[in-house]
Amino acid sequence: MNVNQIQNGDFETRDLTGWGLQINQGKASVVLYDRSFQVEVQPGLDDGVVLYTRFDITPGRFTLMLDATAPTAQFHQDPREIETHPILFMFVTGYAADGSTVQFDVGSWWLEVTQQTHRYIGTMPSNVVRAEVQLSFPSDPLQVKGRTYIDNVSYTLNSQKSPAGKRWSQ
Repeated sequence: MNVNQIQNGDFETRDLTGWGLQINQGKASVVLYDRSFQVEVQPGLDDGVVLYTRFDITPGRFTLMLDATAPTAQFHQDPREIETHPILFMFVTGYAADGSTVQFDVGSWWLEVTQQTHRYIGTMPSNVVRAEVQLSFPSDPLQVKGRTYIDNVSYTLNSQKSPAGKRWSQ
């Protein structure tokens, strides 16, 4: 079953319909970038930005995918470090019918100047009925990460016959 469970994961509504946003500093909005509507995120100096969505699901194996780029990042030093390189954290939480947390998956992706497709494969237990996906962009204290663009966010169920693939993105 390859139906995207996330409403407005391509942001073609030209706004954040279906998404919540947590911002203390920084900015996030839907803009036209690279011929499609995408979320443009600029974390603050001291606080990051969190974009999240919740939806009903069927338990089982799933794939979370998204496209991301940080085209204006200034890569000053290696190895990669959270204060000097753009990074995206993702959290996938599964909830039971009573609202209790059953599953909590965490992953991260270093972002590049060119757009990359990122993939995470996980499994929701049989008592999960609802999920939340959070995309977290840490603060930019040195002002070197630049803008980040996110597009094509999808959460799809994997068929029983699909190949196992990699569990972690990195």
